[in-house]
Parts: sequence; C-alpha cells; structure tokens
Amino acid sequence: MLPMLPPHMRREEALCLEVDMFNKAALAVLSIVLCVTLALGAKSNRVQRNPVTGLGADQNTMLASDGTTANGLTATGGTGAAPRALGLAWPPEHPGKDSRLVAFMAAESAPLATALRDSLEGYGEWVTDVPCVSYTPTFAEMCGYDVILVWSSDSFADPVTMGDRLADYVDVGGRVIMFTSCWYDSAGLGIGGRIKNEWQYQTINYSDSFDLQDRTEGWFDPGHEITRDMGIHPIHMYFRHNTTLAPGAFLLAEWMGGIPFVVVSVNTAVICINCYIGNDTQPTGPSGAWGRLVDNAIEWSSGAVIDNAGDAWVSMTLAPSPFAGAVLRVGYNLTQPGPASVTLFDISGRAAARQDFTAARAGQLSLALRLLSAGVYLVRLDDGHRSAVQKLVVQR
Repeated sequence: MLPMLPPHMRREEALCLEVDMFNKAALAVLSIVLCVTLALGAKSNRVQRNPVTGLGADQNTMLASDGTTANGLTATGGTGAAPRALGLAWPPEHPGKDSRLVAFMAAESAPLATALRDSLEGYGEWVTDVPCVSYTPTFAEMCGYDVILVWSSDSFADPVTMGDRLADYVDVGGRVIMFTSCWYDSAGLGIGGRIKNEWQYQTINYSDSFDLQDRTEGWFDPGHEITRDMGIHPIHMYFRHNTTLAPGAFLLAEWMGGIPFVVVSVNTAVICINCYIGNDTQPTGPSGAWGRLVDNAIEWSSGAVIDNAGDAWVSMTLAPSPFAGAVLRVGYNLTQPGPASVTLFDISGRAAARQDFTAARAGQLSLALRLLSAGVYLVRLDDGHRSAVQKLVVQR
C-alpha cells in the first residue's frame, strides 16, 4: 500500500494532473483543426474531370481564358441554380450522372431558346449560352461541355472554323445536336468545315429549301430512346429544312410528308433534329413535349441510361485488324439478347456489307469480306438500343 501523502503534496499532485489533462485536451483540439484544414485544402485542390475530355475544371478555365473568350457568357443549371460565368465560376463538381453540362452555341443573340432552356433545366441539365454571331468558341471551350446544341437564325462568325472545331470536339468524345438552319448552304447560316463535308458526321443533306408548312411528326421509331415518347407527346412546327437523309445515317423520325425529323449520324456522335428552336419561334405541343425529346437526345448522346437496358453498353471487337483476309471476326456485347446488325460503311457513306442476326447478349459472328476493296471503313454494331462504331482498315 502506498503511503498517504501529506495534504500539501496531494494538492500539488492534483494540480499537476489538471495541467496534464488540459495539455492533452488542447493537443487533441489542435489535431482535429489540422485534419479539417488539410481535408478542406485537398477538396479545394481536387480537379473534377470532364467526362468527355478528361480535362479538369481548372484546365477548362485556363484554356478558355486565352484572350479570345467572350466575357459575360452565362449559364444556369438545374432548378433554382445561380448563374455562373464561363471560365470564372465553373461548378466545383460536375452535376453528376443525372445531369450534363450543355452549351447552346447558336448564331443569334442571347438569351438563347429560353423556353427550351427552362424545360431542360427542369430535367436537371446545366445550360450555358454561347452566342456565335460575332464569336467562334475555341476547341478548349467546347471541350468543357458534355453536349453542344447548335442552330442559327443569323450568320455564324466563321462557319468553316465552327464546323472544323465541332468535328474536332466529336473526335475526342464530344456529342453535338444540330437544329435548323445548320444545313443551309448560303449566307453563312449553315455550319461548314469538316462536320459538313466529312460523311461520318452527316445526318441530312444540305439544302437552301425550307418547308414552311405547319406539320406534326409522322413516322417515328417507338423503340429508340430518343423518339420513344413522341407518340405520347406529339410535336408540331412550321419551319424546317426540306431535304433528304444523308448516306449511312439513321432515320429515327419523320415529319408528316416524309421530311427527315430526327436523324443520327453513322458515327452516332451527331444528332439532327430538323426543326428551328431559337428565339423567333418555338415548336409547340403538350407541355414538356419538346423539352422531353431534346433531353432524350442529350441523355442518349452522352451515354445516360434511360430505358430498361440497365447499365449495359454495346461493345465490339474486330479481328484481324488491319484486315487483309477473307473473314472478319466480330465479337460483340449487346445491351440485351435479341436482334442486332453489323454494317460496314465505306468513305462515301455507302453500306458496303451488312449482316442482321439474333443472338444472346454476347458472342461472335463472322463476316465474309473476300470481295471488299482496300480502304478505310466504319463498322457499326447496333442492337436497337445502343450502337458502337469502329474503324477498319482493309489492306489488299
């Protein structure tokens, strides 16, 4: 047993114990403050990568601030979100898997397509106005967005450069939705450059002829994610290009009278909605019908899942590649078992070979291509829900 300490020594021991406990508590508080500070610093330095390009928000800001950026471009996002300025206040986090960064790049004055903007924001999209009458966005600016919507009622500042940059943007994984009057050949109203002249981006043929009749949609594909709601929410409009389908493009819907309405390019990266959506007039129909169609196109083009296909994607492998033999082996993964097709397109957009098949979700098929000429082809796998496209070089 320890001896009983005198009273004065017990008081000193108690005082030392209190001091020791205070020091330990203070050290613990300082440790917590330090951890919180480090965590906040790490979060503020975290770079959110754009899912299209892999660029971070800080890189988008730096590249977009090159002296050619039009200051004052504004954006809103989601219901009740505050405006933000391009290159100055990007959202600290990407909106997420259910929202996309969308740019309105139009040859007309802001604000652009306000009725459509309101509808898209109601679906949770983040929308930025980028007027292109006196300004052509840089490639870096385009790469800051998941999807770009383009239309015109005036001349683009530089139609050729605009088209070249849009094609470059598509080549790195971007997606473009084009509206009337992008296919106008004269007066700068149309988009020029690569997106006009190279077949893999084409949807409908360029034309200076407009159809000005008030029409409703006619035939449409009820099984495709973009057009599946059209029978429920009919749309009518009086202003569109009077034109025809480009070689190799997918037709998803027509206007009454057979004019192409909704079309997807052979590389599935460019969507045509043959209708004017700008400030002068808006398509009409039941509440939300027009916004639902455009948002379906945004979601489908950016890879969002909006049907019962789950989280599955279509994928494809080609062997041998480059190809110099007689039989091409195509490995495939579909979103679900059922009918599908493989089509080869040559550089003119002509279907050089096609095979339709019904199969399990994954497998392999063989294409007899002994007579196929040397050249560059696109191979497209389509299961009715999603598509995959790969380049094939044929050597002879």
